[in-house]
Amino acid sequence: MAIGLAGIFLVVTTACSSGTMGGMNSTDAKVQTLQERAEQNLDNRTGNPAEAGRRAVEDLSATQEELGDSAEEAAEKMGKNVKAGLEEVQEETEDVLQGSARQAEDVADTVKAKANRDLKKSKRALEDTVDAAENKAKKDLKTTKRALEDAEDAID
Repeated sequence: MAIGLAGIFLVVTTACSSGTMGGMNSTDAKVQTLQERAEQNLDNRTGNPAEAGRRAVEDLSATQEELGDSAEEAAEKMGKNVKAGLEEVQEETEDVLQGSARQAEDVADTVKAKANRDLKKSKRALEDTVDAAENKAKKDLKTTKRALEDAEDAID
């Protein structure tokens, strides 16, 4: 039946492309000729127009099933592709989050290390200030002690 339908399609498309039908300019005689050729193709194939009709319905049903199967397969393939794409996005998101966590840890480590360095510098500066204050106090104490000793000697 598919061959018969293909024959009809071939006759019609050949007639259209060769200009014999000419779209709206075609004559009734040319349309009649094409119709007769299509009927003749069906009769030649089956010898029985009723059988040709039955086969046409069967062929149409088979074609619809094939199209349905193709659409179902395409939908399944599309679903698989979407699922794979979503999984890839999820993996990339996890990678980004892990990378961000590592970067946050690195920043925290850097801040902690800088704070420790600054604390040590501050501690040293404070120790130096205390040492300088102690030295000044000792020096002032010595100077005051000598002045008192000199004043005591002067009184004697």
